[in-house]
Amino acid sequence: MSIYKNYLKRLGIISFVLMAIVVATNWFIDPYHVYASSPRIHGINFHKFALGNNIRLHLASDILKEKFDVLVLGASTAEGLPTSHPYYKSDSVYRLAIAGSNSYEMLRYFQHAEANNDIKHILILADFFSFNAYRRPTVDFREDILDITSEGNFNPTAQFKRVSNTFSIDTFIDSIETITTQPPGRVGVPANKIGLDSMKTNTPLFDKMHNIDRYHIERGYLPPPHKKFSFDQIDARPSPISNLEKIIKIAKAKGIRVDLVISPSHARALGVINVVGIWDQFENWKRILTLMASENDHFTAWDFSGFHPYALDPVPAPGEQSRMIWYRDQIHFREPIGQKILDRMDGGNEGFGVMLKQDMLDEHLKKIQIGLLEWKKKFPRDANDIETIAKKSGLLTPDQTQKKVNH
Repeated sequence: MSIYKNYLKRLGIISFVLMAIVVATNWFIDPYHVYASSPRIHGINFHKFALGNNIRLHLASDILKEKFDVLVLGASTAEGLPTSHPYYKSDSVYRLAIAGSNSYEMLRYFQHAEANNDIKHILILADFFSFNAYRRPTVDFREDILDITSEGNFNPTAQFKRVSNTFSIDTFIDSIETITTQPPGRVGVPANKIGLDSMKTNTPLFDKMHNIDRYHIERGYLPPPHKKFSFDQIDARPSPISNLEKIIKIAKAKGIRVDLVISPSHARALGVINVVGIWDQFENWKRILTLMASENDHFTAWDFSGFHPYALDPVPAPGEQSRMIWYRDQIHFREPIGQKILDRMDGGNEGFGVMLKQDMLDEHLKKIQIGLLEWKKKFPRDANDIETIAKKSGLLTPDQTQKKVNH
């Protein structure tokens, strides 16, 4: 019997030691950049390459490390908005860029952020694809790690859920890979700045944009299996518009000013919206936002989409290793455009972007329709490439823009 007791005792000690090694390693390396107390050392754990698949866990924890009164909220495109600008009238600005997020995720992270900070102002960078009711949250979205439930109540287990990965073998594997994949020297982007320039590839930009357009045509705007776009409620999930309405309602109750900016996508991205047949929904989305702005004094909506000179940034030729001036790709704009957006909202930079109002909307939409037709004539290579992708995918829709412009 004593032999078995000794065996179990040794097994317990070994198990405890192994678990302690796992926990200590995961805390020290912190592959998802969760812990404020974990050190960051060049050559060991400074670069967090496992963040890509765990970005939402990182953001849910990172929000708690800082105190801020201005929140910039959006998908990865929000990375293009500077956090320092007179427009904010604050030095405490936090940029919450949730890659690939839909409107429900933005609502939930807003609730989480607002519960931990005295927010006075929120700037939403809105992408059209985020408002499709058929677009589900990504696989790493977890409501149990957020301090507030969807009903607005306190979630007492959220803090434990955020650190539970410390005991995980999968996290331990990511910790080991974090150590072994550190680049030499002090290069790259800090772990607390999920910079898009850190995701560079050797793929020529035209080919990269071709692949991004194919993704948005086949999955981004019309996700399978439904291949539809709608603002309406699907199943038991709240509608995308109701998620935004809830943000506005919470903000009003808390005295928070809300500004929404429609992202200034490259012309190719607008071409994709047209060829898959959701241009009407794109315009209806702007009509909805305009109506919401007219009904809420603390909410404004700005449109920076369209065929302005920045959106016509020439795409390099196929195979050419060069970049665009204003854009990383057709979705992600560079920070100089973000600077110009904030300049415009702060009273300058006339001619770029408009505040959406009822009495100017029809003329504004017509101007963008004309811009689309002119872009197709001026940049036939890009327009034809997008139409070819849509045709091969079986999603090419007859262009209704010409008919609209003529009327």
